[in-house]
Parts: sequence; structure tokens; C-alpha cells
Amino acid sequence: MKKAILLLLAVCAVFSQTFAQNCEKFVYMTNGKVVKYSSTNNKGKLTTKMIYSVTAKTGNKATVQSQVFDAKDKPVTTASVEMICAGNSLKLDMRGFVPNMGASMKGMTAKGDVSYLTYPAKMSKGQVLPEGIFNLEMYKDEQKMSTINYKIVNRTVQDMESITTPAGTYDCYKIVYDAEMKSTTFGISIPFNMKMVEWYSDKLGLFVKSEASDKKGKLMSVTTLDSIN
Repeated sequence: MKKAILLLLAVCAVFSQTFAQNCEKFVYMTNGKVVKYSSTNNKGKLTTKMIYSVTAKTGNKATVQSQVFDAKDKPVTTASVEMICAGNSLKLDMRGFVPNMGASMKGMTAKGDVSYLTYPAKMSKGQVLPEGIFNLEMYKDEQKMSTINYKIVNRTVQDMESITTPAGTYDCYKIVYDAEMKSTTFGISIPFNMKMVEWYSDKLGLFVKSEASDKKGKLMSVTTLDSIN
């Protein structure tokens, strides 16, 4: 989120320059970096693994190849997403936020218009963050199989917490939001709403842990950062 008021041009210039330098410290702004996550169900059983590899970087824009695998390391789906660090915010490609749907996505490729979710350089408890919306199409053998409409709304910084993962311990912003998804296959639409919590590290420029619950608040899955190489 942009600052509401810029009191001095000099202050603005210093802030922008500092953030631009910090861009180089973000994981997704370093070519060749590989980030790995794993997801478990509400019983702690491994369900999926995700790998995000930075394949190219031009200026403050990076291209990241995402791969999703099932618990047996069999490929589920792939996508190419973009990350941008500019001005006073980090923008993450929303295609990387779509919840994994396991076997229903196996062998498919995701395609869709680029839409970004914004993370301000500085956040505070109680701050309302920008929402996001985008549409995604799933293809198998070049044939469109389904369309996914995805919205992230009611997005708020709830607190600051220290989170420990297999990749390390990080000070994070605890961000809560509602995820509204509608999947349409052969003309039949199925709505699916979730309550999400993510712990975002502004030092890394990525989330280190997230939890997904159903609309009644029952935990469905937990995703955790495993490693950064």
C-alpha cells in the first residue's frame, strides 16, 4: 500500500532508493534461488510439495517457475509466475496463490492473465491491505478443462509473530484474509470459500507459513517453508 502522504520529496527519494536496494535481498529477486514448501492436511499428513525456482531476472522483475507435486513426488501441475519489486511495494503474481487441488489438477497446465497481490514495504498491526482478483484457466493436452475465478478479500495485518520452520525462524506479519474461489468445469460451477492466515517475512519477501480453514473455521491444511537454496 502506498503512503497516503509524502511530506518531502527528499524523504520520498531516500525511501524509494532504500527499498530498491532492499529488493536485492528478497529471495525471489535473486536469479537461481529455489524455494521449497510442503503442505499437510489437518491431521499432519503430507499432501503436496511445491518448488519455486527463479529462472530469470530483469531489473526489478523476476520470473519464477512453480511446480506442484503430490505426496509421492509425482508432478501435479506447473506454472510460470512473475514477481515485481518497485516503488514502495513487493508484488507477487496471484497465480502462485491458487490453492492446490491435488489429483483434479494432475497433468494440467495453468494459464491466466497476470494479476498481482501487493505487500507494502512497511506494514503495521491493523493495517488493511490491497485485495486481489484474477481468472485462471487449466489446460490438459492444449484443451481447456476448467476455469478458476479467485479473489482475496478482507485482507488485514493482524499481528507480528515469530515463526519457526524447517528453513529457520523469522519475524513475520500475520496476515488474515478470505479466499473466494469458483471452479467451472464443462459449464458446472462449484464455489469454494476459505479463511486464510499467512505469516509473511518482509526480510525474505515471501510467506514462511500459511493455514487454510473452511468457512466455519475448521483447519484444512498447513503450508510451511522447508528450504531456501
